[in-house]
Amino acid sequence: MQSALQVLKQHWGYPRFRDSQEQIIQSVLEGKDTIGLLPTGGGKSICYQVPALVLQGLTLVISPLLSLMRDQVEQLRARQIYAEMINSEISKEEQNRILNNCELGKCPLLYITPERMTNERFLQLLPSLPISLIAVDEAHCISQWGHDFRPAYLSISKARQLLPNIPILALTASATPNVIQDISKQLKLNQENVIRKSFVRDNLAYKVQHTLSPNEDILALIQKEVAPIIVYLRSRKGVETMYKWLNKQAVECTYYHAGLNPELKHRHYSLWHTGARQVMVATSAFGMGIDKPNVRLVIHADIPESIEAYFQEVGRAGRDGNTAHGILMYNETILQRFQDKINHQKVSRKTLDLFYKKLLMFLDVPKEHFENHQYKLHIANFCDQKHISLFDFYINMDMLQRVGLILYEEISNPKHLIRVLLNYNQILDLSNSNGKASELLKAFLRMYPGVTQEHVSFSYDLIGKQLGISNTELKEILHKMQQQRLVSLKLPNESLGIHFVIVDQYEKIIELYHRRIQSNFLNQKQKATSMVQLIQTKTCRSSKILSYFGEKHHNDCKLCDNCIRKYQTKSKEDLRAYIMSLKEKANSYSAIDMKKHLNTAEYDFEALKTELRYLIQHKFLSYTDGFFQFND
Repeated sequence: MQSALQVLKQHWGYPRFRDSQEQIIQSVLEGKDTIGLLPTGGGKSICYQVPALVLQGLTLVISPLLSLMRDQVEQLRARQIYAEMINSEISKEEQNRILNNCELGKCPLLYITPERMTNERFLQLLPSLPISLIAVDEAHCISQWGHDFRPAYLSISKARQLLPNIPILALTASATPNVIQDISKQLKLNQENVIRKSFVRDNLAYKVQHTLSPNEDILALIQKEVAPIIVYLRSRKGVETMYKWLNKQAVECTYYHAGLNPELKHRHYSLWHTGARQVMVATSAFGMGIDKPNVRLVIHADIPESIEAYFQEVGRAGRDGNTAHGILMYNETILQRFQDKINHQKVSRKTLDLFYKKLLMFLDVPKEHFENHQYKLHIANFCDQKHISLFDFYINMDMLQRVGLILYEEISNPKHLIRVLLNYNQILDLSNSNGKASELLKAFLRMYPGVTQEHVSFSYDLIGKQLGISNTELKEILHKMQQQRLVSLKLPNESLGIHFVIVDQYEKIIELYHRRIQSNFLNQKQKATSMVQLIQTKTCRSSKILSYFGEKHHNDCKLCDNCIRKYQTKSKEDLRAYIMSLKEKANSYSAIDMKKHLNTAEYDFEALKTELRYLIQHKFLSYTDGFFQFND
């Protein structure tokens, strides 16, 4: 441990480890299999990066996201620590160079995806590498009871067979007792040595806010905050709609979801991370590896699928230890939509079987296929031809991946192509009726010679900067111009790259895993029920979360909205005085504006409504046509 502390000081500049970090590292250096549970922001990566520099040999890090691996390798190199990564984007020649360096003992850290553990060539090479530690990040992905099950993680257990005496460190930020047990079983750990940091976040205030107008209430919350903010929604469409709306309200924001190409993801993340944009609107794809300590507010505009997902996402606030808030917006419509979506995720064996056959036929996959061959599927074409909704498409694709029949990833053509269908004189004539379109077309003629003869590749950022308009506005204008036959656009096709793992025995596989499909659905439904219970509870929300993760002895947080109501109850006179004090700002309020003021006050909302009724009955207030009016 003395050597570990020296490494920490030399490369990270920290004088000491956190309590759980020290226990985990001590266990690893003693050669023990270990499961480490550290909440988001708890410093999981140090638990294997430091031992990698203390132990002689190679630490193999299995991580689920390419972007996360890339970020960690870059950060390590910036600290003068040699690290490498192998993935499908790297050429065979480059992979061979990296593996040769690892074999010679020159590289202390090698990052791979779990899918690499299904590669026979890599598995054959594994025993020849000087491996001293295997670290499995986001280890909950190996458990069918986890919130992000990933079949390739099941292949990691092959490392135990090939390297029986090498310790395995499994790390995760959120796991229930069932998941911990499953991690130990699936990884074939020699002993279940579980080290956990308490899931208590004593600087994070959880709040559930009932809303009549979600967008307006989210805007009000954003306008009160000057520090970085994340707004989470569950769908890409929801993210882009919210981004457009906030942008129109002059909010400095950007957005992030899995449908963006890597360049845009990096650009949007950088805008937020550097402070050029205050607000990040995102799906859960904006998650692992997010390292920004001063986020003060995380807003959930949709209900997360589980308490695990909620805890990880809201946990990105307040990582610097200062007070932060997590606010979950809901109303009866949002709640019903959430429950309906969970209920619709049940997939019958017959439905899955039929979908799989349609997929094979559409892509013309032979029984004697090559497993390393990637089939490109254009999503829109497939859904149109097979009369399948996009919602059902992804449910079935996810289920096929969960049972191990396919592996898929999103791919797209990054080029945006345009051809102008008018000549210069026609563009000049257009300026009288449509000045915006005319200016845009002139910009294309100036910047892209030959754009009237053929489709040319163009940059949204470059054109937008020239005209001083956002990418979103530019896309809307170009879409209208295409409808008016002023331009011809060829935009990136949203496609999937699919690997078929087993074809000739797929019926047996579907039958074999049918029970697992059913149990997976029941598991998701149970998680959704727990999430609804967290929303509806009248007790301390932090205590509810801790109980879910198996922590039995804890006190009320005295920070969440329920605790504030319990411990900071005001007298009726205080409540009335607060409502009457609003008269100093305005003599009348719409119902929505009045609700905004009451929502932001640290008073019991039900008690405030009671006092509103009292004030109306006693003629201090009147209520007509959706407006509250203070009486003289």
